[in-house]
Amino acid sequence: MKKTFWFLDVNAEVRDHKPEIWIWGIDDQGKRVLIIDRNFSSYSYLVLKEGQDSRAFIENINSRKAKEFPFVSKIEESRLRYFGKPVEVVKVSCQDPDVIAKYAKATAKIQSVKESLEDDIRYSIRYLIDNNVSPCSWHEIDVEEEKNTLGIQADKLYAAKSPPKNIERIETPKLRILGFSTIANSPKGSPRPEKTLL
Repeated sequence: MKKTFWFLDVNAEVRDHKPEIWIWGIDDQGKRVLIIDRNFSSYSYLVLKEGQDSRAFIENINSRKAKEFPFVSKIEESRLRYFGKPVEVVKVSCQDPDVIAKYAKATAKIQSVKESLEDDIRYSIRYLIDNNVSPCSWHEIDVEEEKNTLGIQADKLYAAKSPPKNIERIETPKLRILGFSTIANSPKGSPRPEKTLL
């Protein structure tokens, strides 16, 4: 079924090396909903040194997967724009986003690798970027209702069958709480409450 909702927030959960994106929202009936997406893989890129054969590198990693990289789900040739120039890269997809940085560090030590890219992007942020979605706006998504066995405080719990898509809608739902965070900037060191700047 299709569900229209106002995207409040997102976080990630990893259970037994299986990641989940938790999307918190308010549906068009004003109900608080949690949509769990279990279909998104995190990834990073490796730039190989000039003249290195990417197919040979991929075979090398695949042969070491069982022992050194058990959570690599896919490794393939790809292209990126890097500082405005097209670059041949190896895309390493990972089942568990918590090990991406560790794997990137290990693979960066291989002699044919020049550098690792995008291994420091948080899983939930990667989801927002790749699906071109943002909090505080309306979205539509294919879902299937699930029983709330997690003890989550939400009116409905759904499993995502597709990524969310932005839709044009101006009004906002009825919100219960407004939260905000301030960031104080000081021209000299850390801000101190006992000192005031005029």
